Amino acid sequence: MVRKISIAMICIACLTMSFAVVQNWNIAANNKITFKIKSMVGMVDGSIGGLRGTVSFDPNDLPASNLDVTLDLSTISTGISKRDKDLKEEEVWFDIAKYPKIAFKSSAVTKTATGYMVDGALTIKGTSKNVQIPFAFAEADGGASFVGSLKLNRLDYAVGKPTSMVKDDVEVTITVPVRK
Repeated sequence: MVRKISIAMICIACLTMSFAVVQNWNIAANNKITFKIKSMVGMVDGSIGGLRGTVSFDPNDLPASNLDVTLDLSTISTGISKRDKDLKEEEVWFDIAKYPKIAFKSSAVTKTATGYMVDGALTIKGTSKNVQIPFAFAEADGGASFVGSLKLNRLDYAVGKPTSMVKDDVEVTITVPVRK
């Protein structure tokens, strides 16, 4: 009888451990999403803020890790108010009255030789495309940071039109400090 109870307790303990919750991280306010794009007048640098959502990540349980986040396009800034207004309001650019957010939802997180890779759907202006974002993860002092980058073709998301005035490729850098 004692043996049957012991075996049952071991089975319950194993089941409980297999359903352990992946660490949820709180996104810090000082996150930075920046972009660069070449134009006829030189490099245009900008940023988008308002990062919100769920970041669940455990380097020891990557299959259970996931990201589901949005960016608030009303925060887009290039340092030139007229350009920012055009980017926000013009239908050909972001048209934030109709598409106020950029969204990313992961489908897989994997380990790479230099860090990690998150695969997922990036949605801009109602268009979703699968992207891969390589990133580094570092823990320190009860917090951590995610740092990654990717290149996007703005035309894949109907942002702007083909023109020699603005290049198609946009470099995006993501720096997200988090806390437990």
